[in-house]
Amino acid sequence: MDNGSNFNNANGQMPGGNNFNNTNGQMPGGNNYNNMNGQIPGGARVIRLNMFSVMAVIFTMLAVLTVLIGFLPLFFGSMAIIFAVLSKGGDLRMNSLAKSSVIGSILAMIAGAAILVSAYNSLKNDPMVREAADKMMMESYGVTFDEYWKGIEQYQKTGEVPEFIKQQGGGL
Repeated sequence: MDNGSNFNNANGQMPGGNNFNNTNGQMPGGNNYNNMNGQIPGGARVIRLNMFSVMAVIFTMLAVLTVLIGFLPLFFGSMAIIFAVLSKGGDLRMNSLAKSSVIGSILAMIAGAAILVSAYNSLKNDPMVREAADKMMMESYGVTFDEYWKGIEQYQKTGEVPEFIKQQGGGL
């Protein structure tokens, strides 16, 4: 029974002559939403999102947020780069979201490494920072910072846990 509502006719036209199944990918009115260069009407570019590029953005944000916390930006930044590279799939180029994640994670990793180097340099060369570290180590372990590191070196050479750590009930 064909009362004019057959949407699967041979020429791909709906009742009223609206063609939704034409070969050039155009919708009624001439708007082409299925072209090969990824453009939509108005000149905006379509960004393909996949889970790897989303994970790259998430790890980039974590790297930026943890830039002041030790080695975390180095870990999160490297994970962001890995996910950004994986987001390429079989394509030759990364999408813009993955590219911005790589740039952001590299900057976070550089900032995190610079802060670590600065903290180490301050601990080594600044007497006020060393005094604060000695006070903190004295409160925690009953030894100065230098004595603590000598105990760590002793453990690395002999495998014997330093006495001040045994007294605290800890081990290495």
